[in-house]
Amino acid sequence: MVLLPLMVMVSCQEIYDPRVSAGEEILVVDGLLTDAGLCRVTLSLATPYDEPEGQPVPIYGAAVTVLDNDSVAWDLRESGQGVYSASSLPVQAGHAYTLVIRSEGEEYRSTPQTMMPPHNSDTIFGEVLTKEFPFTGTNGDIYYHSYKGGNIHLGFRDLPDSAKAFRFVYSFYVQYVAMDVRPLIPVSYYIWHKEGFSYVLNLTGSDFPVASGEMLHDLCFFPFDKDYYSFVQQWPDPPYVGGMDAYVVMFDQYRLNGDAEEYYTAMKKLLDAEGKMFDPLASQLPRNMVCTSDPQKKVVGFFEVSSYASYAYRVVYHGDEKPLTFEKTPSLKWVPKDGSMKDEYPPFWVTRGSKR
Repeated sequence: MVLLPLMVMVSCQEIYDPRVSAGEEILVVDGLLTDAGLCRVTLSLATPYDEPEGQPVPIYGAAVTVLDNDSVAWDLRESGQGVYSASSLPVQAGHAYTLVIRSEGEEYRSTPQTMMPPHNSDTIFGEVLTKEFPFTGTNGDIYYHSYKGGNIHLGFRDLPDSAKAFRFVYSFYVQYVAMDVRPLIPVSYYIWHKEGFSYVLNLTGSDFPVASGEMLHDLCFFPFDKDYYSFVQQWPDPPYVGGMDAYVVMFDQYRLNGDAEEYYTAMKKLLDAEGKMFDPLASQLPRNMVCTSDPQKKVVGFFEVSSYASYAYRVVYHGDEKPLTFEKTPSLKWVPKDGSMKDEYPPFWVTRGSKR
């Protein structure tokens, strides 16, 4: 029986009233501005209630502008599929930014969003744990399998109580060496796999434990087992021998202002819901967009303004009873998801020991 991992994926201020007619068009805004000067806004139409879920309908030809609190305006360029973007914007911490959208004769605005100062994580640490992962079989039944792996945490110090909210988007890269021992001269294969959890939401907040002035945050867990990454199915043993060669965790960190913390906290509650009567609904997510030309016209979505930092670490396993250690490494987010090379290291290979 084939077992497939059961993955829970999520997409990423007044309450949105869901009582709309089936034919009403509702603008959906997904916007992000970072202190790196990058701004990306995606505009689409909500899927009507009486139609099956499908791909969002992109909005073309809109005029999209970002205003700072000094009334400087920056226009975003349309790049297709409802995406509008700009780079190298001279944004500053402490300034407030407003998103303005003009489309089909209507104007939409966000409430001003303040850019929080950047704050880097002070420590990264981890321990070896065993966790159960859910899988779904071909008949739809759910199974559980235990994997030993690394549980990674971040630590922050000297944060004011009013600003302890971050969100994280992480990805994970693993590499594996397989050797075919049948030829007189063995053949080596250098294989890699990358998982990008672009829709997984991790959120810190004031309810997380604080010890000795340090705020702790659970970042992620990853299995050590090559079976989890399907390396055994690709390179059966025997005649192949080899094993896992490196693990690299990469994560993007966004420091949230108060409005964004409220939005993502509500989203987290929605994702954690179990289908009970009083669980939150997607329509109850906060929003910071309004239609200024017609206040009765509905719009959903959020314009996030966050300071940004990006990290990549090679995770080193020293044994079950010892803590993991971390070595900074260049990001591998650009690497293709899967691949292999024969008798030659890929140019991005993390460890370059002698060939066996």
